[in-house]
Amino acid sequence: MLPLKILRTLKNKKKMSKEIDYIKIVNNLNEFVNDKQGDDYIINFSYTTNGWYHCIEWDRLLLWDSETDGREWIEDENDYEDLEEYIKKEFNNYCDTLNTLRL
Repeated sequence: MLPLKILRTLKNKKKMSKEIDYIKIVNNLNEFVNDKQGDDYIINFSYTTNGWYHCIEWDRLLLWDSETDGREWIEDENDYEDLEEYIKKEFNNYCDTLNTLRL
């Protein structure tokens, strides 16, 4: 049995690793937007957390959050679908919906 202090350290490292992954995903998505829109883009992806709740948004549109994770569970991999791919899919669905609302 590991001492409590070591268990807490391992838990914190795992938690920080997930947060770093979320930040990397947001950076990747924003780089893509920047490449498409140029340096003048105003709206971007963002990552927000309060320590236990995590969310990724486009402007103020919630695309993913840790409480209601909508990703598909993949039995063969024993894991959820890739988060970055899921966010791209949700973002594209949002864009498709907006395109149907042209005036």
